[in-house]
Amino acid sequence: DILTKFIKAKDAAEARRIGALQNISEGKGTAIDAAQFFRVSGTTAGDLDEYGVALTEAKATDGLALAKLSDPIFRDVANGKMPIGRGVALGNAGDTPEQQEAILKLIEKKEAGGRNVTNSVIEELGRMARGAKDRVEKQDTLFGEQSMTRNLLLEKAEVSEYIRKQIGSEKK
Repeated sequence: DILTKFIKAKDAAEARRIGALQNISEGKGTAIDAAQFFRVSGTTAGDLDEYGVALTEAKATDGLALAKLSDPIFRDVANGKMPIGRGVALGNAGDTPEQQEAILKLIEKKEAGGRNVTNSVIEELGRMARGAKDRVEKQDTLFGEQSMTRNLLLEKAEVSEYIRKQIGSEKK
């Protein structure tokens, strides 16, 4: 015996959409499967609400975040080169591919220096990146005055995450 479900649809594309939405709402498949569907179909969070898919389902919300990723970053997540959690954090952090790439470069630079950057720090980076500005520091050297542009975004995100954790633990 095989369980079958009949879907009333006008064509195969609509049947795939209905099936994919049903799988997502039931928590079946992976966040990457959901993201691929969202990327191909252009489905948004508003569409999911309209279709009756609750955004409390983790695979749906993770899929929406992954669907926002730039093509190269999404490929890295889909191929397993980047953890899904980090991809979700980047998708939530950067609205544009340029922001995502900049955040990723900053993370890679800090991790190359031996610092661990958590997914919550990445999401905090995204919140801060939307309003962050670069600071120009001038320094007198033997060769005259030199200007350096410095971005304190990662440090601000780490402090903010620490404060959130402290407040959360004190609240408990």
